[in-house]
Amino acid sequence: MKDLSPRQLRFVQLYVRLGNATEAARQAGYKGNVDVQAARLLGNARIRQMVEAAKQDLQALFAAEAYDSLMVLKRLRDTAESETVRLQAAKDLLDRAGYKPAEKVEHGGQVSMHHDADLGALAQLFERHPELVAAVLDDGGSAPGGGAGES
Repeated sequence: MKDLSPRQLRFVQLYVRLGNATEAARQAGYKGNVDVQAARLLGNARIRQMVEAAKQDLQALFAAEAYDSLMVLKRLRDTAESETVRLQAAKDLLDRAGYKPAEKVEHGGQVSMHHDADLGALAQLFERHPELVAAVLDDGGSAPGGGAGES
């Protein structure tokens, strides 16, 4: 399989970054019917291989960055002086774990609430990660049985 031209390489870089083949072809310097040229470029097996390899590299990079970001959120949740910052970090952690609060809906009819949280899954999450329990308690105390909420 032959190597890619500099313009084809530029297309690959732009396509991975932009996610739009037509715009990537235009910015890479292709002229004329750029839509058709973009489709032809994506039909090239070597270009598809390069795009997939670049996407995999980016996913690996972002996986490492995601872990670092998670650690920042956990540090903020645990050590921030501001209660607002601690609460927002706890909410962000739960949100990224798939536990979003119920959405508010205003209407003049019958009231109903809907939430996506699976309470059994949430309980299992708290069992596996007891440090999350402390983050959602009012006083930031320890898990049940450890002082928070006890009389």
